[in-house]
Amino acid sequence: MPIFEYQAIDTAGNQVRGTIVQGSAAEATKILQHRGFVVTGVTAASTGIEPNMPVTAPRPAPVIERPQQPPQNPALVGAKPVVFSPRGVPNERSALAIHWSRAFNGIKLDHHYFFFRQFAHLVDAGISISDALDSLSRQTRNRRYQQVAREMRAFTMEGISLAAVMARYEDIFSPLMIAMVNAGERGGFLSRALMDTARYVEQDIELRNLIRRETMYPKIVLAFACVLVPAVNLIISLVAPGSPFGLSSPLTTPKNWIVYGPVLAFVFLFWRVGLNIPSIRSVWDTIWTPFPGIGRTMREFAMARFGRAFGAMYRGGLPHPESLVLAADTCGNEYLRSKIYSAEQPLRNGQSITEAMKATNVFDWAVIDMVATGERTGNIDFMLLKMAEYYEQEAAIRARKLGMWLGILVFVIVAIYVFYIVLNFYLSYFSTVMGGAN
Repeated sequence: MPIFEYQAIDTAGNQVRGTIVQGSAAEATKILQHRGFVVTGVTAASTGIEPNMPVTAPRPAPVIERPQQPPQNPALVGAKPVVFSPRGVPNERSALAIHWSRAFNGIKLDHHYFFFRQFAHLVDAGISISDALDSLSRQTRNRRYQQVAREMRAFTMEGISLAAVMARYEDIFSPLMIAMVNAGERGGFLSRALMDTARYVEQDIELRNLIRRETMYPKIVLAFACVLVPAVNLIISLVAPGSPFGLSSPLTTPKNWIVYGPVLAFVFLFWRVGLNIPSIRSVWDTIWTPFPGIGRTMREFAMARFGRAFGAMYRGGLPHPESLVLAADTCGNEYLRSKIYSAEQPLRNGQSITEAMKATNVFDWAVIDMVATGERTGNIDFMLLKMAEYYEQEAAIRARKLGMWLGILVFVIVAIYVFYIVLNFYLSYFSTVMGGAN
């Protein structure tokens, strides 16, 4: 039997090496995964292989394409997005089918939260990835997720990394989710990365619920106003046929929807599909992130994700430049990611983490001081975690304020709309009366 040398990460996050005797590299990978290892490499041993025994070549590891050097003008276009090349994971669907699924067959955030939270618990309990996916395919209530979990299990049993398999389902998993899992696999903290992903999904759910609550009353008023106009006109036509009086509004005029319809369709497709296209997302983040208010909130949430991932990989012993790049991928903001990427080369040249982060001009001075303290005391992973908590708290407070202000803004817009209807009615009424008097 052939002997294979393997490199893997155990359930405690430690790098392990060893040998295993199996018929092929694929079989060796499956055995190691059933033991709970995250396999990073399986190669034929230099000795110990029986003569005339064919050796199955190991499956190439998924490739993550990144820029070889920091982008020259990140403020305009941002860095090249992370692209997973899941070799051996065929994707039979066309780009049109993926965009259609993303727009109209999207999975609710509640299902994402359940999937990643349960996945984290199963992996943390020492269950292999393939067995965890098998269990999730039975636990989840969403049929689409059930099918995807079964397909993912089949691919992971062939030795393909979880992040590369998730990249196949880009209409389900966002780039942030894929980047978080990739960082967890590479850094040896997969269960923590899955739980952090669940936490970020939960934050999105809470923010959306806040916006729904704050804008509920204005929405009800707007809906009532839209229904009231045709209802009043119907009553007038029944009581006084041929009366010149009636209500009118822009939203109840059929010919206006020749313009409104395409605009609403464009906004819907842009939000559901366009922002998932890397080039469009890069421009969007570049425009909004420098803005105060919503841009500040986006920045703080992104920095919190970066801090948690960087601290975990630092603790796992990954080289600083690689840890920084992987952590930048998890921030979920193309503009900030391109800025953070610029710190990779200074780290490779021997600069301290503090100096490299300071040169990016995206971190607050309070955070820079925290990281500097961590470097002096040797507890930089702890300080990075504190940095993430600091950003998360600030972002949560700011998000609640923005939600309340959004509710007020929507209410003012609806009030102006109702005032326009009333004003237009009285202007029409007095115009008709004065015309009749003359």
